[in-house]
Amino acid sequence: MELKERMNKKGFTLIELIAVLVILGILAAWAVPKYGDLQVQARDAVASGVLSACVSQCTITYGDIAMTGVSPTAAAISAQAKTSVSMDPAFAMDDEVTFTVAGDAITISVTHPDGGTAQTAVWTMP
Repeated sequence: MELKERMNKKGFTLIELIAVLVILGILAAWAVPKYGDLQVQARDAVASGVLSACVSQCTITYGDIAMTGVSPTAAAISAQAKTSVSMDPAFAMDDEVTFTVAGDAITISVTHPDGGTAQTAVWTMP
């Protein structure tokens, strides 16, 4: 009797298999564009984080120079902040970070090496 019951069992029909494949195709078509958008958002977030760290480093450098009694200049702050950022191993984007000095303002630009939107901030001396 056991052998007879096994012989009467059926597998999946062709229609059921095709329905599963169609559902998987629809899910894949929806997920792939979402994944591409997440990569761009992640690159932009990394660049924004590096930019914030650079702006903070300018402020810290300003404080360090001001505490020595020397009058800080934007050029000195820019040079020292750029060196501090370059020495940090967490910043693998060293070539994509630029400091531009104009008067008392430092413009910092960061671009992720794999693309994404360029992030820019202006730090001015207090």
